[in-house]
Amino acid sequence: MWCVGPVIVVHISAIIVGIVIGQVARPSVSWWVIVAGVTVQCLTLVWFTALGSAIGRFTPPLLAGVVAGTVSFVLGLMLGDGGSTKEFQLLAVGAATISRIGYTYNLGYLAGQAVVLSSTAALLTLLPIRNRSGLRVPSALGTAAGGAVAAAVILSSVLLPSQRLLAEPRPPDYCVGSKPQVCLYAEHKRFAGPVQTRIQELSRFALRAGCDGFVPDRVVESSRTYVAGGPGVASITIWQEAYETGQLPPEAVPSELLTPSHCAQLTAPEPPSAEFDTRYFSLLATWMSLAGEKLEHSPVPYRLLDAAQVRQIVDEFARCNLDGRP
Repeated sequence: MWCVGPVIVVHISAIIVGIVIGQVARPSVSWWVIVAGVTVQCLTLVWFTALGSAIGRFTPPLLAGVVAGTVSFVLGLMLGDGGSTKEFQLLAVGAATISRIGYTYNLGYLAGQAVVLSSTAALLTLLPIRNRSGLRVPSALGTAAGGAVAAAVILSSVLLPSQRLLAEPRPPDYCVGSKPQVCLYAEHKRFAGPVQTRIQELSRFALRAGCDGFVPDRVVESSRTYVAGGPGVASITIWQEAYETGQLPPEAVPSELLTPSHCAQLTAPEPPSAEFDTRYFSLLATWMSLAGEKLEHSPVPYRLLDAAQVRQIVDEFARCNLDGRP
């Protein structure tokens, strides 16, 4: 069991390095909640080590590693993040390829994991064995302990909370600049400079052309559960490409600012009409044209707009009148 110690140290060190590189000094959830999540991850490492130790006591040395690896892989699929999301998953420790800002850990879920993982790991580690005809088999007490582990794992999926994450729709509170003010989540503080510079550049070209309808009073980053919107307010999402390259594509900022993400029609089963697409891409092409840029890809034909048309469409988008019908 000693070998799990260095693995835990490496795991925690990798998390700390990620936090430092990401410049996350003030996360959108409590540090204590993050510590609780990491503690469960470390307990999961202990649990898998205890499972391997138990299997190794009953399996020939040449097969022990293969058997333990196979069993761990299968259990990870069944009881981990790849399993059902409708019931408690003992080995679910988090896996995401997109931002999870807007959610927080369910502390009841984490507490259940911590109790079951620690208690069953102790039983697996102390599992009594005896020799029978040259074979190592569980003693009567060991059989009972193994049954208790299986029962705890099965019952936990039924009795413990099913939602590991809870919605926490909070607005961002790291704000810079003015006219427009740009507010991002603290985790994305490192993007504040490029985002603000791009917005100011676009705003300058729009105002110079008399198209002040393009320029919002505030730009507010959206999360998975919070979207700002309405007159004078534009929402923005940091594109996945920015995480990978550290740079924002030229069309990313105007595209986000013009998208009425606060409108329910954009997430409804029935998509908005084709007229919305025409109006949206006409806005985007016009703004990029004012900045001396060209919209390279558009799924629909678009037209360049004058200042009055820009103001009308932007105001209607703010009111979620996406197709301009009276």
